[in-house]
Amino acid sequence: NLHGNHDEIDFEFLGTDGPPFILQTNIYAGDSGGREQRIKLQFDPTKDFHNYAILWNKKEIKLLVDKKAIRVYLNKNGARFPKGPMAAEATLWNGDSWASGGKKIDWSKAPFQLHFRGFTIAA
Repeated sequence: NLHGNHDEIDFEFLGTDGPPFILQTNIYAGDSGGREQRIKLQFDPTKDFHNYAILWNKKEIKLLVDKKAIRVYLNKNGARFPKGPMAAEATLWNGDSWASGGKKIDWSKAPFQLHFRGFTIAA
């Protein structure tokens, strides 16, 4: 991405293990973040598949878990709103300095795995 044109819409799972199981969402637009929101999931996301979806249009962004909206971000006048092309990415990174309440990652449990089922992108 070019400087000044970096957009993201994120689902971020925080921590090392739960409970609580924390999901953080973020709307990153035009190289500007700071729109994080956290929710406590009412289930263990490691035990079964769940449906995570992003519906993004010119008016709003809806982030959904199991078909229920957990966040709606409106495209209001003056607000930074993602409008550029994006790519789908899945990563694991070390955020134990801020994302896990100070609990360090147990690297002896590697390799860490992520599984997708029914992954689709419609544009």
